[in-house]
This record gives sequence, structure tokens and C-alpha cells, in this order.
Amino acid sequence: MLGYSALEAGLRTLPVSIGLLIGARSSTRLVPRLGTKLVVASGLAVLAGGLAILGTLEAQSGYSTVAIAFVVLGFGMGLAMAPATDSIMGSLPLAQASVGSAINDTLRMVGGALGVAVLGSILSSRYSSDMASAVQGLPAPAAHAARDSLGAALQVAAQSGSPALAGAAKNAFVGGMAGAIWIAAAIAVAGAVVALIALPARERAELSMAADGGVSEAVAA
Repeated sequence: MLGYSALEAGLRTLPVSIGLLIGARSSTRLVPRLGTKLVVASGLAVLAGGLAILGTLEAQSGYSTVAIAFVVLGFGMGLAMAPATDSIMGSLPLAQASVGSAINDTLRMVGGALGVAVLGSILSSRYSSDMASAVQGLPAPAAHAARDSLGAALQVAAQSGSPALAGAAKNAFVGGMAGAIWIAAAIAVAGAVVALIALPARERAELSMAADGGVSEAVAA
């Protein structure tokens, strides 16, 4: 969209890492003060805010807005991930920690894959629908390719010398992306509510103290 190469685009995702580092460091200080539930819920709310910023982008938007959104996204993820994992692990007996870790990682990977598939399908469907009128009059193979992906549409536009088709494709893609992003933001807000209601609040340190106390009582007996 902005004409970056693959390397340039990759480098411009670094603000997410910066936000992650800041969020993760902040979570270690906030959890003892505010509690795990509130920190995780706040992280998911911040994540939803970052997605909302991305949802306002237009085809003419510059990278600066994207960079801000990436920092906010990273901060929200960093704020939520570490305490959420610690809370989940802390709710299990120490003997089942390995099982809990495996299940947690599996659910994270499966959830990520399903999220990408579902949101990607929403983006693709919206893009294809919005391009229906723009490809009228094109040969059937070209019209099908242009409705299938942004890259193909830009290639068809370049070959046919149609700036209007390129502009329509960019707007359709951004519109489809915005639709998917707003759904993701709503899911993040729902996750924050679920975290406040259902996330185990017992921390690993408390569990370890309880386990140590049980061992001491058993030895004394």
C-alpha cells in the first residue's frame, strides 16, 4: 500500500516489539499492586484500543498512525500475556505444571491460527464484495484475479493503465481490513470482561507458599 519492500515492511513492525518490552516490564510492577485480573483486563483493553486505531486507517493514511497503533498493540499484549500465563499456571498443582504449560501453548497457537483464518476470511470476503463494481467491464480472468487479491488487482491495473482500479482496490482492501480489525477489537474487549470474571486470581507465589506449607506439615507429621 505504501510501496515498501518486504524488508522495509518488516522493519516497520519493530514498534510492536518496543511496546511488548514496555508492557512486559510494566506488568511485573503492576501485578503486585493491582492484581492479575485487573492487569490482564487492562492489557486486553489497551490491545482493543490499538486495534481501534488501526480500524480508522484509510488508503491515504501514512505510516505514523500505524507506528502508534503498533506500539499500543505491543504494550497491550505485553501487559496481558505474562500475568495471564502466570495466573493460569499458578492455578494448577506444581505436579501438573508441565501439562498446564503445554495446554496453554497449544491453545495460544490454535487460537492464533483460527483468528488469522477467520479474520482473513472476513477481510477477503469484504474485499471481494467491494470490488464487484470496480471490475465490471474487465475480461473474466482479469476480473477474477482483481477480486481475488490486492496484489493481483494492482497488477491488472498497471497492465490496463487504470489508476481508478488501483485506487478502488486499495480502498476495498483497507475497508475489508477495517471490518476484520473492528471484530478483533470487540473480541479483545470481550476477553477483558472474561478475564475480570473468570481468570484465576491466585498467583504462583501463593501456590508455592501453600505447597511448602503442606510439605512442612507432612514432614512434621
